[in-house]
Formats: sequence, structure tokens, C-alpha cells
Amino acid sequence: MNELFGISMTTIMLVMLALFAVCAAGVGVVYISNRLMFRMGLRNIRRRRVQSLLIVSGLMLATVIITAAFATGDTLDYSITKLTYDNLQRTDLSIHHFRAEDTPAGGSDSIAEERYVPYEVTAALEEIFRDDPDIQGFMPFLFEPLPIVNPRTRLSEPFAFVAGFDAERLARFGGLTYADGGKPALSSLGADEALLGEAAAGKLDARTGDTILLAIGGELVPLRVAGIVRDERSSGALEFGGEKIPALAVRLETLQQMTGRAGQINSISVALYGTVRSSLSRTDAAATRLEAFAADPSARQRAGLGGLVFQVEKNKQDAVHEAEMVGNLFTTMFIVMGLFSIAAGAMLIFTLFVMLAAERRTEMGIARAVGAQRINLVQSFLAEGMAYDLLAGLVGVALGVAAAFILVVGGVRLAFGDVLYYITPHVTARSLVVSFCLGAVLTFVTVAVSSFRISYLNIVAAIRGQADGRDRQGRRGHTRWPWILLSVPAMLLPPLGLYLLLRKGLGLAWGRILGPAALVTAGLFIWAGLETRQAFFFTLGVSLIPLGLAAIGEWYRLPRRPMWSAVGAFLAIYWLSPSDWHSAIFGEFKSNMEMFVFSGIMIVTAMTLLIVWNARLLTSLFAVRSNSSRYRPALLLGLLTLLAITTGVLAGDLADGLGQLFFMVAVCTGLFGVLALVSVRFPRFAPALKMGIAYPLASRFRTGMTIAMFSLVVFAITVMGIINSSFLDMFAGDEGTGGWDILASTNRNNPVDDLAAALRDEGSFDPSVITATGRTTQFDNESQEARSPGGEWADYPIIAGDDSFFREAHMELEGRARGYDSDREVYEVVRTTPGVALIDSSAVQPAGMGGSFGGLHLNVDIEDGTFEPFQVEIRDPVTGRARMLTVAGVFSGRIPGNILFGIYVNETDYRALYGEPDYQTWYLRLADGADSERAAKAIKAALVTKGVQAESIEQMIEDVMAMSRGFMRVLQSFMALGLFVGIAALGVISLRSVVERRQQIGMLRAIGYQRGTVALSFMLESGFIALMGIASGVIGASILAWSLLTSTAFAGTARIGFAIPWPDVIGYSLTAFVFSLLATWWPSSRASSVAVADALRYE
Repeated sequence: MNELFGISMTTIMLVMLALFAVCAAGVGVVYISNRLMFRMGLRNIRRRRVQSLLIVSGLMLATVIITAAFATGDTLDYSITKLTYDNLQRTDLSIHHFRAEDTPAGGSDSIAEERYVPYEVTAALEEIFRDDPDIQGFMPFLFEPLPIVNPRTRLSEPFAFVAGFDAERLARFGGLTYADGGKPALSSLGADEALLGEAAAGKLDARTGDTILLAIGGELVPLRVAGIVRDERSSGALEFGGEKIPALAVRLETLQQMTGRAGQINSISVALYGTVRSSLSRTDAAATRLEAFAADPSARQRAGLGGLVFQVEKNKQDAVHEAEMVGNLFTTMFIVMGLFSIAAGAMLIFTLFVMLAAERRTEMGIARAVGAQRINLVQSFLAEGMAYDLLAGLVGVALGVAAAFILVVGGVRLAFGDVLYYITPHVTARSLVVSFCLGAVLTFVTVAVSSFRISYLNIVAAIRGQADGRDRQGRRGHTRWPWILLSVPAMLLPPLGLYLLLRKGLGLAWGRILGPAALVTAGLFIWAGLETRQAFFFTLGVSLIPLGLAAIGEWYRLPRRPMWSAVGAFLAIYWLSPSDWHSAIFGEFKSNMEMFVFSGIMIVTAMTLLIVWNARLLTSLFAVRSNSSRYRPALLLGLLTLLAITTGVLAGDLADGLGQLFFMVAVCTGLFGVLALVSVRFPRFAPALKMGIAYPLASRFRTGMTIAMFSLVVFAITVMGIINSSFLDMFAGDEGTGGWDILASTNRNNPVDDLAAALRDEGSFDPSVITATGRTTQFDNESQEARSPGGEWADYPIIAGDDSFFREAHMELEGRARGYDSDREVYEVVRTTPGVALIDSSAVQPAGMGGSFGGLHLNVDIEDGTFEPFQVEIRDPVTGRARMLTVAGVFSGRIPGNILFGIYVNETDYRALYGEPDYQTWYLRLADGADSERAAKAIKAALVTKGVQAESIEQMIEDVMAMSRGFMRVLQSFMALGLFVGIAALGVISLRSVVERRQQIGMLRAIGYQRGTVALSFMLESGFIALMGIASGVIGASILAWSLLTSTAFAGTARIGFAIPWPDVIGYSLTAFVFSLLATWWPSSRASSVAVADALRYE
């Protein structure tokens, strides 16, 4: 890739190298100025090798994710760019879509009949542009779609592109290439011979020497296969980047004679000076001169075009830019999705260094007592952190490339199959440098912040191994005037100036600074959000208010549990409430993908606060009670579970799928009910269950950070899974098919005016099973544009439907214009009234839905299925003719874009702008009980020589859904890398707990705890942390997804159900939980094997 977020990748690399150099220089200063502390930091790596290995594993995750994202972008950019150059070769520009400039309204000429010009135009253009500094030459072509049959293998294809080439001119610019290398002699190709493309040869199982048949106008024309060539534009492969379409090439005179187009061509390729790749820089200049030529009537007259105008397409440049855009899109997507895991990795780094400080607390206290300064402790941790950082960066880059190639690229190939056949793994050195430096810098900054935090300790308490015992309020220091004076010029950098004034000058404790500062900052963000209507600023300000108040409450020693529980409850209610409520109270705000990441962080923060301050209540489930009340907790939880299940069943989808949230509540209450019952029925497990909850909550910071690590990643995976599953479910059923069963298409060389009659004449398929038909034109993406009045033009399908299409239409409308009483009335008006149209729903959806696939976006409010009639303007950009339409109906959003997409008009409106409609698409409805897939195959087989392609609409939808599900699994698998952060954290915590609680383990064993109970306690502690993280992530994500899918700001007018993909959710939740237990198995077994006497003597 060359750019990311609009910034040159080279610039990003230089900045990252500079930042990494600063970090390395900082550690270098430590090494030069204080080698003792530097060595003390490094020696800790060798002391605990297993712990060091886990730390490196956790730290490398950010680098892995960043590298995988960049490698994925490089792969897509490289693959599409290479495919572009391989396909287009010397075709830099193309001249096509020839059209009569002054066709009168209502003219009878169709678009198809306007696409041909005399062959002599090529020579005229060569003469006119002979001295052009950029244009080297022109290559004329005749491209025609035709059916193709291989009699030897009895295989056929109803649609193949046939290219008629000028042998002399094509050979001048490189010619064609055999599949196994070498160049065919184009001038020696006979009139009855063809060069078959690789895709066609594969689908027909053809080889050199075979005789193939082309079907034209009811006749079969034999051609001998003279060789197999690579698929490229000059050999007929006009479509690339998707599933391969069969193609073959013949001499221009041969195809002209076969199709009755003697002396005619329909496309001219323009070759610019340079090589296949270097000529790209000349594109704009050459295109500008050709467009000026096209706009000059006298120039066109000299070229022999008469009254025809044409379009200049920048084939190569557009394709290369698209490759860059796709690469940037996927890189951005994977980086944004990976931000959750990167955030979890940052929390892991912070937690690890806090734990390392706790482990070395006595050592640090002694070092301070013998004269070491706080900055010396920071230096030691920086040296250790940089060593971990470098190791993690190198390993992370290697694993990131492997993850991209195996997980992402391999997964995409599996999900999309032959559609993305051209994907080739590739990564640039520049991306590796950026990935390493960015990951290393992020890790180093987190290490530095952690080091400064843990350097604050009470020397006496540290030596004794006790808690600091510092007053929560802190104390005010002395006023220091030099620092106050120094803070005045430092105010040029407000954070630095305020720090010098408040901390160094006035000596205020952090507790007295952070709370008021948070409230002031919150006010500024809220003001900025209201002024700019940016959701990020406003919601950040609102979220800072409770946090600032809590910081002030800490200063005044308010009870911590109710205070922080209230903060968590406020954040949870604010972020999980329906977005429509927010819009009704505060108005509409603009948002983008940053809100997905930010909302996830805030929801996880809220859920974590509620858990760490209130989960201790769960220990009451395992308390020892009298015989009469010991089953009470299990019974109450069982009743709550039954109530949740009943409510979920009764609610069902009546509340937009809210019933599924009750099922989730039932799972949680049922699980704890089972645990409560186990503790009663098997009393020996009760102590382990209580300790499994109580001990983690004794270290709220450590436990909260680990829960948040799990929760963040699970949250992201679940939200994406639910939204994708809900959208896919929206297309399922009869509404998704639009009431049609089969979609068939024909081509202009083998027109089929009456499909039923053609099937009857062929005789192998009974057309009586077809109960209704409708015909439409096809999208010509170079000559159809639309816009809202006065807006920007966008390529958009303008589709004409015949009378039967509108008369037989059963497609549900998302909305209809006020004044119409039924959908049927709308269809009749469009069928009979000029100037009235229908449009697909993507053009009127809000930004949350992604807007229109074609770039057209109309501001329309659909309320209760109705809207005020609105206008849309359409035009032919080649001729400049335009027409204003009034939209009377919007198709249902449940109908996929590959079934219905565009602006649908009647024949009169279409004819006035584009000439006579050329109906090449058929919609077929079958009798009840008919198998649409079997019927589609039978129709395709029966009319293969007429070039008819037929597909089951239901199967088309299923194929799209399968690809979407496959890609989502790839994305979820990529995000699931972050779960290793939580697992690594549990492993480190468990290792630390064995050392930290050695004496406690001895005491427990001394009073009767068995080894199995001790091991079970450790396993349950990890299981509790993992379970809380997974549960909070799933629950928070489900509520947020339900809120989004039921809001008009996100879903617009589309009626999207709420569908939790239970198999996926259970699958990755269970996998994460099991691996978390496995990560703590070894530390647990070590803890259970500690000798009682040794543990009691341990100091």
C-alpha cells in the first residue's frame, strides 16, 4: 500500500522510525548513565523464564495484529494490482460506449445498436494523434458475448466473451501469451481457429486441437482450438477481479463475419508510451486530450464518427486506484477491529508490570533505602521493558505475517472460493518496519507509564512486605515558588504547565487534581460535541462526568462500593440504552467507526466496575446454612431462570428479538443456580467455590483488568457476529426473493423474446411450471447516472421493466409515497404513468447502514411505511440527456442488491433517455412446490445454445450469505487473537499467585484442605475471571447490538430482526474458557504440591 488514512506510508514509516529511535535513545541514556540499574532490569528476565515467556507472548499481540493488518492490505493491494496489469497489459485507456449525440426523445435506436463504429476510425485516430507525446497507438476490438460448446466433453457455457482482434496492431503491443509461456503468431491464426482462454479451457475441459462450437442466432459455428492463452483483456477476459468468465479470441474479420458486423468494432484500446506499469503516469494527460477530442464535433467528424459520441475510460488507473482503496479498506478494517485486542494488550502490559512491582516490592524498598531514587526504579523497569519489547516486536512481526497469510488470506480464499482466485500472499519491507516500530512504540509507552506508576512506594512498608497504607486523600506539599514561576512559560504546553503548577508548585495530591480536571474536560468535550454534532466528543464528555465525580468522592472518602457501583450503573445505562432515546433527548449526532471502539471500551468499563465491586455477593450462594434454608439460593435462582425463559418465549420476536436477551439472562442465572446446588449437594466443593470468587476480588485492580481484557475482545466478536447474523436473517425467506424464483439472462447476439416459447420449441423442459414472468434491462455502469436534484452525479443502475414485470410484481415495498393505499397501486402507477419510478432501499438508508452501494444517497424519512414523494434525476453521461423522476415507492431492504438494485422505470421513461429497452434479464415465478434450483439448471441446459443463464434466486441469496458468514468468521478469528491476551494474563496471575500465597496455601493445608481442593480453588479463580469477562462481553455486546438494530439511526427503515448466532457465541466462549483453565492447570498443580512445612516456613 502507498497510503493509509490519506497519509503516505513512507511518511508513516519515517515517523515511526523516529519515534522508535527516541524510545531506544531513552534506554540508551539509561545504559550510559546508570549501568547498574540497567543490568538489574535485565537480570530479572533470566530469573523467571516461564514468566518472561508469558510476558513476551502478551506484549507481542499488538505487533501481531498491526502486522497482520498491514500484510493483509499489502496482499490485497499487490494481488489486485498484479491482476490489473496482467489483464490489461498495454490497454491504458479504452474508447467505447459509442452513442448518437442527438437521438430524439422517443427514438427507436437501442443502446445495443449504438455501440458499433467503422473499423477505419482506428486509422483516423492514429493519424490525428500521431504526434501526441503520451499516446503510442490504438488497438481496435470487437467484443461479443456468445454461448460456447465443446462437443468432445459435452460441456458448455451459456456465456463467454469473444474478442475479435487486429493481429497486426495487437502484435505491435505485445500480443497474447500462451498459458505455459511463449507468444502465438497472431497473423498465422486461421479464419476457422480460436485461441481459448484458461478459464474457458478449464470449464470446457478443452485442449489444443479440439473443435468448439459458438452459438450465434440459432446457428452453431465450429472453430478449432489453436492454443490455450492467458486470460487478459485482449483475449476476451473483460471482467476480472471476480469469478472467471470464459473467454476466447479470434481474428477481427472472423468475428465480424460470424456476427454480421462486417467492418465494425465496438471498442478501441489506447496504449501509452512506456511499459505495462510505467505508462500509468501518462493516463490523466492522455485522457484529457481524448475527452476534449470527444467533445469537439468537427474532430469527431474528421475521425469518421459522424454524430457519435463516446466515453474514455481510464481502465488501468481506475483499477490500480481501486486496488489501493481495497487494500486501505481492509487494513483500516482490521486495524479498527484489532484496536480492541490492542487495548487489551495495553492493559496486559500495565497489569504485568504492576504485578512485577508487587513481586519485587521488598527488593525495591531495600534499593530505595540504600540510596536509589525513584527515577532509578523507573530506569530499571524501562530497561527490562525494552528487552521484552524488542523480543515481542521481532516475534510479533513474524507471527503477524503468518497470521495474515494463514488466517486472513487463507480464510478469505476459503470463504470466497474462486471469486478471489487471484489472492497472492505479499508483504513489503516498509509495512514490516512500520508494524515493528508502531508495536514497539505502543508497548514502550505503556511500559513507561506503568514504570512511573509503580515507582511510587512507601519504603518502610515495602521492606516489611506490607501495603503502603497511605491516606487515600494524600497530603498537600509545600508551595514551591520556583516551580510556580517555571509553570508560567510552560503553559505554552498546557498539560506540562498545569503539572508544574499544581503538582510541583502547589504540591496538590493527584486526588485533588484529577476529579475537577475530569469535570472541566467533560464540559469542554460536551461543548465541542454540541458545536460540531460529533458523537465522540459529546459521549466522551458525558462519560467523564461520573468518573470525575468518583475521583472527587475518593478524596472525601465516600464509601467506595456504592460510589463505583453507581458509576458503573450510570455508564451501563447511558451506553446500552436505545440510541433513539439519546437522539430524542440530545438531538442527532454524526458518528463513524470510532464510536464502535469507544462504545465497546466504555461498556466494558461499566460492566467491569459492576462486577469487581459487587461480585463478592456471589459468595453468599455457597454459605453454610441450616438444613431448612440451604436449598434457598438454588431454588431462587432456578425460579429466576424459569421466569427469564418464560419471558423470552412469550416475548419472542414481538419486541424486535428482545426475547433472546432473556434467554441469555436465563443462562447466567441457571449457571449460578447449578453451582449453588453443587455446593449444597457436595459440601467439600463449597470452600473452593467461595475462595474462587473471594480471592480474585481481594485484588480488584488485577482482577478488573483481566476481566476487561476478556470482555473487550469477546464484546467486539459478539457485536460483529450478531449484526452480521441479523442482516443475513433479514434476507432469508420469501421476502428476500421478492416473490420470484429464478433469475435468467440472455445476450444481444441470441435474443429471446419469449422464454416460454423457446423452452417449448427446445422440448426438454415443460414451461407450464412457470406461472409468471417479467423482463428488465441490465445495468450499463458507464452510461447511467443519478442524483438528488442539485446534488452530485453517481453511477447508478437505471432499469426498465416491461408491463409484465410491474403487473406481476409481488415485491414488498419498504415505503410508498403518501396518497397510495397499497403496494399494488404503486406498481400500477409506475407501469402506466411516465415520470414515476421505484428505487431500492439502499439509496435512502442512513449512514449507519452503509448507504447506497452505488454512491447515491437520498435524504428520505419513511415513517410507518409512507413518505413524502421525492424527486431523483437520471441522465446518460455520454449524451448529456437527463430526466427528472418522482419516486413513488422504495423496495424492501430484505431484497438483496444482486436481485433488485437501482431505479426502476417503465418503458416510456427509459426510451426517452436511452432508446428502445433491450430486455436481457428475466424474472420467473414457478408453481407452488417446484424446485427452483433444479428448474434453473434445466432451463440453462435447455437453452445453452441461446446463451441463457438461469440461477435460483434462493440459491443466489444463500451463496451471498455463505460468503458473508465465511468472511465474518475470518474477521472474528482475527479479533479472537486478542483472547490470548486474557489467557496469558491468567497464566501470569496464576504463577504469581502460587508465590504470593505460599504461606496461605500452607495454612489451608494445615487446617485440612486437600491437595485437590487447593488445585480446584486456583482453577476456579481463573474460571471465575474468564467467565465474568466472557459473560460481561457477551451480555454488553448483545444489548448494544439489539439497541443498534432497533434504532432508526442505524437500521433506518429496514426491519431487521435480532438474531444471536448461538452456535458461534457458545463456540468461542467455551473455547476461551477451556483454554483459560488449561493456562492455569500447571500453576494450580504446583500450588497443590507445596509441602505444608515448607510453605509455613516460607518468607
